[in-house]
Amino acid sequence: MKYTSRYLLNKKIISSSQFDDLVIEKKNIRIWKSRMTIEDGMKCNDTITIEFYDGNAWITKKEVNPHSVKEITFNEDIAEKLKDL
Repeated sequence: MKYTSRYLLNKKIISSSQFDDLVIEKKNIRIWKSRMTIEDGMKCNDTITIEFYDGNAWITKKEVNPHSVKEITFNEDIAEKLKDL
């Protein structure tokens, strides 16, 4: 699955947590956009986090600086495999 950084940064927010905004939610995948910045101690502004559900818990699988890449890719099949572990 591929998303452009621009798309994820501008995507409508589904819900918010303490530090992040949920922008994509599917059966076993969630994508968050951080509201934290470098000034808050993060490595970059607006970090994109991809989580997969393994059947018991959400596991962070990838964190991306959306300002250093144009496209964010990940294998959606991984989520399906994780639930069978």
